[in-house]
Amino acid sequence: MKIIQSFWSNPAIESPLHNAAGWLSAEYHWMAWALSVAQLRQFYEEVELITDQTGKAILIDTLQLPYTHVKVVLDELNGYPSKLWALAKIHAYSYQSTPFLHVDGDVFIWEQFSKALLNNRLIVQNFEFGFVFYTSALAQLRSVGGFVPDYLDVINPHFLTCNAGIIGGFDTDFFKEYAQKVKTFARQNEPYLDLLDARNLNMLMEQGIFSALASQKHIPVCCQMQHLAIADSSYPGLANFGAVPHQTKFIHALGDFKRQPETCRHLARRLRQDYPEYYYRIVEACQAAGVEMDCRYYQHKPTEAYQAHYERDVRQYRAVQDLFGLPIESILHQNLYFSPHAQLLETTTEAGNLQQTLLLPDIFALAEKSMVLDPLNMVLLDAFLEQSTCIEAAIAAAASYFDQAEITADFAKFQQLALARLQELLYAGALEVEIYF
Repeated sequence: MKIIQSFWSNPAIESPLHNAAGWLSAEYHWMAWALSVAQLRQFYEEVELITDQTGKAILIDTLQLPYTHVKVVLDELNGYPSKLWALAKIHAYSYQSTPFLHVDGDVFIWEQFSKALLNNRLIVQNFEFGFVFYTSALAQLRSVGGFVPDYLDVINPHFLTCNAGIIGGFDTDFFKEYAQKVKTFARQNEPYLDLLDARNLNMLMEQGIFSALASQKHIPVCCQMQHLAIADSSYPGLANFGAVPHQTKFIHALGDFKRQPETCRHLARRLRQDYPEYYYRIVEACQAAGVEMDCRYYQHKPTEAYQAHYERDVRQYRAVQDLFGLPIESILHQNLYFSPHAQLLETTTEAGNLQQTLLLPDIFALAEKSMVLDPLNMVLLDAFLEQSTCIEAAIAAAASYFDQAEITADFAKFQQLALARLQELLYAGALEVEIYF
């Protein structure tokens, strides 16, 4: 099956490299594209980019991302308002005459999509249940006298819609009809754009119309995430870069994930580790264009101390990846120690409780960052303060502070939670691995 991605630059932006596209800052926008296509190329020999002239200039000519084919056709959309960003993907679908899978630029994979998934008429990421985007957009349209076609009457609070983080299938005729209906819908409602919530409208165009048409035509839709219909629009856990690639194989950094510093910085570190040529090319391109980057290390001349912290951050990220790539038995027998570059402050709250705060060097702010510890992190960290300690022993010591009946009833669950917390402390730089793998 053909793998495609699409990128439509916002014609309203005079300096395209400054376009953050919803991310915390522009560097993460371009790093996401780089990591997304680089991971796709790990599993698929051909990945095609469908874009406009500006997109080609950035993604291909400047950043030299590893697409195997480029189709420059999205300038055809420049007559549409830039608020209708969903049109780019949908227009890209209409060009397909063979089975395809479109993968968003904020989707990242660490294994192939299953053959059983790809052998379907219509494919999406997952079903959604009870999301308000679609009903809200329809209510707004009706309130201003906008165009609401009859086939959208099926959408109500109980209707299952589809997430299009990945979307495709072998029914290309359906996608051509779908694209035409979306363009008609967009043109008819263009006079009302300033009265409408742009995000909800785009969600309705991209996912609501697709879902309604598939339902109307009684075409079965196969999901990549088959086990459930998502009812929480925040999609908890779907952008857990810290667990890549050993526990997590699929990430979609949709919505608010793009604005979370932890998600963005994990994304950047992952690209820096696995594809340093793209990472540093993006940094250099952003520097040359005068982009205000989130990572101040690249914005200002760092001190020698922060240069050393940066180099340590590179090594630390690799060490944590190597550690959690081991079998669980081996992980538990490794030793960690409290980092000499971290400080632990202790204070007493008004209620008389002990409160601990970590101070850590932050290469992103070129300053110290603080991390207030909760009770579990406090007792876990305590095991490593005086000397290097085996992970298994530290977890056992931490367990002794909690309800023993609960711990005994499901020790595996507690162990898993403790390992996740230790992983966070390692990524933050509070702990270090005694032996680099």
